[in-house]
Amino acid sequence: MSSHGRPRCGAGLVLAVTLLMVTGPVASARAVARQDAPVDVLKARGLKQVGSTYVLPAESEIHKRTTELKALHNQLLQAARRRSQLERQAVNDQAQVREMLAQRVALNQQMTALDERIRSMPVGNFQVTAQRNALVARRSQAVGMYNGLADRINLLRTSPAADPATRDRLQAEVSRRREGFIQAVLDLRQMVDDAQKSYASLAAADAVKQAIAALSQSSKTKPRLGPSAQFAASIKLLERAEQSVMTDAVNLQKRGGVFWVDATFNGKVVRPMVFDTGAGLTTIPAKLAEEIGVNPGPTAPIVRCETADGTVVEAREVTIPTMRVGRFTVNGVTAAVMPAGKGNIAPLLGQSFHRHFTYKFTPESGQLVMSRVEGLEPARPQPARSSRGTTRGRSRSSRSRAAASRAAAPASALDRVE
Repeated sequence: MSSHGRPRCGAGLVLAVTLLMVTGPVASARAVARQDAPVDVLKARGLKQVGSTYVLPAESEIHKRTTELKALHNQLLQAARRRSQLERQAVNDQAQVREMLAQRVALNQQMTALDERIRSMPVGNFQVTAQRNALVARRSQAVGMYNGLADRINLLRTSPAADPATRDRLQAEVSRRREGFIQAVLDLRQMVDDAQKSYASLAAADAVKQAIAALSQSSKTKPRLGPSAQFAASIKLLERAEQSVMTDAVNLQKRGGVFWVDATFNGKVVRPMVFDTGAGLTTIPAKLAEEIGVNPGPTAPIVRCETADGTVVEAREVTIPTMRVGRFTVNGVTAAVMPAGKGNIAPLLGQSFHRHFTYKFTPESGQLVMSRVEGLEPARPQPARSSRGTTRGRSRSSRSRAAASRAAAPASALDRVE
């Protein structure tokens, strides 16, 4: 058969096979290269490049939460500072009220004595009349001072520091911010632990090791797998925050339908107390007050307490120097001392102690988990010195109050630069 009669498809098939032999391996190699590219290997595992470091996207969220944690801690410090300032002001105001009440008693006695002298003086003698007028003038002066003290006492008793609603609002703010800070610490710790586990898994993966090694050969700056330096800084801040959160578990005993917890007074007297988060003041019987050395004086403030049977009792307010439950000690706990005639009333642990903590209580197990942020509770407030002290005494008092103010308002431990 002539060449003109040969099928032409044979030549086309040979050309197609030839082209496939040439282009096939090249295209296949490119596809493999694209599939096995080191950058793609790292991206497939959720890593992104930041500078020369390949990090997990979780790092951005952890950094954001760390910044928020610092802000929460500062807000908690400020709320605790405002509460402490109000409490110190209330203590100082009460001391001034007591001092002015004593002055009023003295003035009242002075006016009574002047009245008796004025009434006993004869009338008509010029010299006696002059003396009488002088006594009347002294009495008028005493009356003016007496009335002035009454106005000042009323002003102090109606100040924001004496307003229970203001105190409750500030305490509620501290409690809310404490709970928010503690929860933020727990949440951030979970995120950090998850990220560290992911980094450990990635570091052990052969494909990741090979991808990092391949990138190192083709790059002047040696790439590496995270975590980044920013992540390490976040961990350090989290650890400082965790150190400020103290937690303890205390077992409560149920007797008579209520839970009881052991409390230590002034480091020496241990007594079981009724655990009651709904009670305002911590309440103790007169006998226990005598044992721990906090007998209320006749001028101690009167507080009205309602007993379990609905009876309203007039108790006296005192300050217990220290109380400890579990591993936690609280300074300057306000308490109500019940009258001696109510000796059968059980001691009760109330909000004047509870307010320093965040509680998680499980009645089924009888276990109480207490958490507190250290560094927020100032030392027990001390009343101000009498205004009649010397200039030198006032100077020392001013310095002491300034030092107490600094101690009560600590700088945030999370703001340290390391």
